[in-house]
Amino acid sequence: GAMAGFLKYIEELKEPPKERKAEPELWGKDKQTDEQKWQREYLRASGSLFKAEIRAGEGEANPKDDQEVVMHYVYRTEDEKVYASTRREHGGTGVPYKFVLGKHCKELKGLELGIRQLRKKEHAVFKIKPDYAYEHESADTMGLKPPKGVNPKQMLMFELEILDFYPVKVVDDDALVVKRELSHGEGWETPRAPFEVEAVIAGYKLCHDGEEEFFPETTIKYRVGDGQLPKGLEMGIDHMNKKEKAWIRCHGEHRISSPAIP
Repeated sequence: GAMAGFLKYIEELKEPPKERKAEPELWGKDKQTDEQKWQREYLRASGSLFKAEIRAGEGEANPKDDQEVVMHYVYRTEDEKVYASTRREHGGTGVPYKFVLGKHCKELKGLELGIRQLRKKEHAVFKIKPDYAYEHESADTMGLKPPKGVNPKQMLMFELEILDFYPVKVVDDDALVVKRELSHGEGWETPRAPFEVEAVIAGYKLCHDGEEEFFPETTIKYRVGDGQLPKGLEMGIDHMNKKEKAWIRCHGEHRISSPAIP
């Protein structure tokens, strides 16, 4: 019996391998690649990145690529001097900081790795050694320079409070225009020249206690490319479908006033 089993095994080895379909439980592995990559990077940085939790977060989700993160921060030097903050008690404006993770992210390597480990409402402090701060190669690639009074060879401390994170679409190359979908639209078409568009628009600016309206809800009709809307707003609307509702956040030159919206 043993000899017969052995001979059968030898015969099977001679046969060409049979094609096998991917097992259903393995289909999702490609989707996990990015998450696994960042987890490996975080573990690799364990000797240079140290976390102390101040308050636990909610749920199980962490920020991922193509999600906008909303947070408060206080950045300190090794001797605990504050050199940057969003909080008013530390010289900031009180307005939360927003940025998009992924290819548009321009944060220090250790800081980005730390943010990716946090959950909503979590409050924590990270101590980051120079090799994952301003001494990391990515800092030079992105042109990140230490602020005045910050020694790039010192350990830095980053106190972070994650207020929220959610999926967004980055409209321009510099992430100055970001669209957050609130409800799905109809069909697949988006505005393009020479379409005439009718949109209900309200304008808000961020302040320390939330959003402050600066342009009341108004129905505006315009023709694509006629310059009636701020450049960034029109760029965002160009990525919307009929009946879709969305927030469009504009920065820098893309938020200047226009004939229709002062």
